[in-house]
Amino acid sequence: VAWVDLLAMARVAGFCHARRSVAIVVSCVRRKTRRMDGGVTPDELAPRLQDFLAGASGNRHVAIEGLRRVPGGASRETWSFDARLGDGPARALILRRDPGRTSVGSDRAMEFRVLRAAHAAGVPVPEVLWLGDDPAVLDGRFFVMERIEGETLARRLLREPAYAVARGAMTGQLGTILACIHAVP
Repeated sequence: VAWVDLLAMARVAGFCHARRSVAIVVSCVRRKTRRMDGGVTPDELAPRLQDFLAGASGNRHVAIEGLRRVPGGASRETWSFDARLGDGPARALILRRDPGRTSVGSDRAMEFRVLRAAHAAGVPVPEVLWLGDDPAVLDGRFFVMERIEGETLARRLLREPAYAVARGAMTGQLGTILACIHAVP
């Protein structure tokens, strides 16, 4: 089950259409104050996420920009944002968050460990950075990982002419990725 989640995470992060191929940015425009599925708004989430990142990264000065909910992720919320930690450059990041009570029985800590082990073994997945295992921090367990731009909708990848070149490379790339996954200790 964890490896299926790993493949799903790679897809959500935009890798499965090939990290080294043409990356197409999927923009998701939402009004900043709109509630998502009855949940938290970006305005409510941003200061709490900022406080967590300040503590987790050791940087007192953290700025969150462009926080928006990404569509998809039936069992988890996926939020995209840029974070500036201290005087460093902005980092493109993803927040994967449990949306509160859920019927799905996986946990963020295991998903975090699986992704970390896979990344360390050379599997092309986003690097996971910080785990928030206390649900009180953001109203659910979560983790933060790097964001990899790309298309994640299978329908588009399989049908749209813009992805014809990527489709030609995907089969071989997916085979290579599966071989990497099977080599993870």
